[in-house]
Amino acid sequence: MSRSKKKTPMGGMTSSSSEKEDKKIWHKIFRRKNKALVKHDDANAEVLYPIEKEVSNPWLMDKDGKVLYDKEHEEKMRRK
Repeated sequence: MSRSKKKTPMGGMTSSSSEKEDKKIWHKIFRRKNKALVKHDDANAEVLYPIEKEVSNPWLMDKDGKVLYDKEHEEKMRRK
């Protein structure tokens, strides 16, 4: 296992190791909005529930998404 490598040369765009706190925050907002809509939902009314993209923006989180590594840095970065 000491010589195992990632199958795809991808990683986060910044040095942040996790987006855990950001995800906790937007999941809380998402659940709160859904709960409020369910609470005030009439039996005959059609309600459009929010989707994830309406309450979160992945580009505002710590890692800013993923990026492919360059060929010259690929070997070093692919090590687990």
